[in-house]
Formats: sequence, C-alpha cells, structure tokens
Amino acid sequence: MVETAQQYLVSSIPKPEWRSQVWCKSTLSYPVNPHLSIESITDMLLKAPGVVQKVPFVWNFIDKPVDGQIFLVWLSPESAVNPPPDGFQYMDSENCYRVDVGGNVFEHKYGFYPATESHTSRIRRRFRLVKGGNDQLWLIYYLRSSENDRLVVNTQTATPQPPRTYPLPFIQNKPFLFYESSTPQPSRSSYNSTTSNVPTRPMMYYNNLTSTQGNQSFQKNQYTSQSGGAHSASTHNTQPNMPLFYDLKKKSKTNSSVSTDQGSSNFENPLLHHSKAISEEEEPQGDELDFFTPRDISLARYMRHHDWMDEIFNNTFKISNILSSPLFPKSEDYTIEALKERLSNNEIQTMKDLHQKKINEIKFSNEAIWLNNAINDLNNAQNMEEIASITKTVEEKLKKNIRKVSVKEIYIKETNKELENSEVFNI
Repeated sequence: MVETAQQYLVSSIPKPEWRSQVWCKSTLSYPVNPHLSIESITDMLLKAPGVVQKVPFVWNFIDKPVDGQIFLVWLSPESAVNPPPDGFQYMDSENCYRVDVGGNVFEHKYGFYPATESHTSRIRRRFRLVKGGNDQLWLIYYLRSSENDRLVVNTQTATPQPPRTYPLPFIQNKPFLFYESSTPQPSRSSYNSTTSNVPTRPMMYYNNLTSTQGNQSFQKNQYTSQSGGAHSASTHNTQPNMPLFYDLKKKSKTNSSVSTDQGSSNFENPLLHHSKAISEEEEPQGDELDFFTPRDISLARYMRHHDWMDEIFNNTFKISNILSSPLFPKSEDYTIEALKERLSNNEIQTMKDLHQKKINEIKFSNEAIWLNNAINDLNNAQNMEEIASITKTVEEKLKKNIRKVSVKEIYIKETNKELENSEVFNI
C-alpha cells in the first residue's frame, strides 16, 4: 500500500521529463528568516505531520531562493539522496550530520549561482526528524555564507546538476493533501544501523553558527552521498508513517459533513510565531490562483453566467418594466423643483434685475455709444473724404494707430477661358 501510494504520487507529476526538476512542496509560505534556530526548525518538523493534513502540496520548481527562505517538502527515498535542482550549483558534496534531538542535517556549504557569481555565497541545509516525526518531510533552508568562508567558482569541479532551461515553464497541477497511514510498519532497526556512523552535532552548534562561522573549529567527519551508499532506496522501502495523499477536491467532498473545528487543537499554524511575511513577488510558488486549471476557470464562468441569465428569465416582471439604475443617482436636493422652493419670487426678481443692469452697463456705455455712431456714419459715407474723417476721429478717441494694409489690384477674367494676362481688366 505504501509503495503503491508513493508510485502514484510520483506519477502525478504533469510531465515525465520534469520528475528530476520539480519538488513536492507545501503551499505554506514560511516567513523569510536568516537567523532561524535549530529549536524553531525542530518545532516546525514536529508540527509538519499536522500541517500536511491541512495545507496542500503541489509539484513545482524551486529556483534561486532568497537568503533565509524555507520550504517544507516531501522527498521520496531516491530524491532524499539526490534532491532536485534549485537553480544553484555547489562546489562541495553534501555532508550529513546528526543532531542530538533525533534528526539529520544535510548541508551544502559552497553554493553559487553560475550565471552571475564568481565566488560561493550560498548555503543549503536540509533538515528532517528521524525520531518523533516523519522522515520524508524535510525543511529546506537557504542561508548566505560569511565572506571569510568562500571559494572561487569552478564549474568544472562543481557538483553536477540536471540542466535547467529558462524561462521555467508554468506547471498546472491540482494541489493535494497528505494523511498519515495507520498500517503497522516493520521496525526501524535496519535503517538506524546504516546511520550509526554519522557524526553528531549538538544543538548549540547550529544556534550559535551564523552562516558558516565556527566550521573550522569543529572537527567533523564527512558523510557524503557517495560514501553513504547504504543510505539508498533499499533502506527506505518500509518506512513507518509513510504519508499517503489524496486530491484536495475529493477531500472537500468527503469531509463536507465533518466539523472544521475537529482536531484544530492539535494543529498550530507556525506562521503565528512570525511577524514578517514573505511578499508575493519574492515567493516563487505564487498564490492559490496559480493552481486553477483552465477547466476550473471555465466552469466557474459558466456557472456565474448561468446564474445571471436565470435571474433575468425567471423573474415575474416584464422586460419593459425593468429599468436600469442611473449612473449618477438624482438627488432631491438639486432638482429644479427643490431650487424653486428654496428661492422666493423676490430673490428671483432681484437676480433678474441685477443681470439686466449689467447688460445695460455694457450696452449703453459712452464708448459703446460713440463707437456705434461711428459705424453708422461709415455705412452712410458717400466718398473717401468722409471715410477718412471718420477714421481719424476713431483713431483719436481710441488713441491707437491703425495700420493701413496695401491691397494689390484685383483682376477678373472677361470670359470663362483660362486666365491670361492680356485678357483681363482692372476693377
């Protein structure tokens, strides 16, 4: 049953060629925290079995995460040995250490982004609990290394990573939930014997270690993924509490009659302990809208349009009686009737008299009167001498110089033929 669920989970990846590239990660967004203690990580892993039953997982990429970013992922036994790429390359092999709280830490100390960085500056740590938790649920934690503990980048000697083509494709897959299997499983003695030679580090080592400071004073025995060949898929074939999964949409149907408060006391959202949340721009997994397929969107639109048309055809009113509401609602305070009621007849007459007075001032001013008389005199002028006399009078009153514009002689054709200089006469 466990192996069948695991195979079905891996086969749910949208495309087979993405199996070596994508991570099965939780949609829960942990806040960015570059100074996370081992106690906090242990607390997150202890709560992870409850989280995975309430927060869905998706298959998606992890690409160039920021410093302090955390991911909760599920890794199969094969992926636990060779995890998918994350956009970085590493100059060292992944070392494994045991922590005295019953967990393992897999660490890459010298990571870099091959496109832009000439020195290593990234640290990746993978945490899991072997005792008291689910050993296939991991926390992936990214940090910035100290400037005193960096190496020059050499892509020839770096750990090989599966090639990644940019831009990364958009993955459309439905989220799913995990649940814990209650089937009895064999003992873990065979698995514990394979990791008995793994060096152990105290909890205070990770609490006091900022980036990679103090690594030189700590004498460690490397446990690489190559030398730890016994830590392979054969040791993971029978794992207790193997997380099975089922579709989120199916869960919502089967549990519709179950109270949502059941079991809430056993689950505490780890985001309540953090105040700073990661922004959507920095979170590569996006939001819940990214998990909708085109079919889901089309179905939602169809149902919405159906409801709208149902409201139109199933009402008891005639179409002619249905009036649309105005864009700008009429206010009773600004209608003509309301204004007439406010203004008395005396006020209206006063406004009319004031308006007429202003018109008369403009119409019967001294300047307007003599200018009107001058225009009438021009209309009644009989010769050029009278026109010149009127013009002189206007110039003196306006005290403006009127520039005379010389007009060329106008010619008109004698016939309808084309204009010829020899066949015109002067007007």
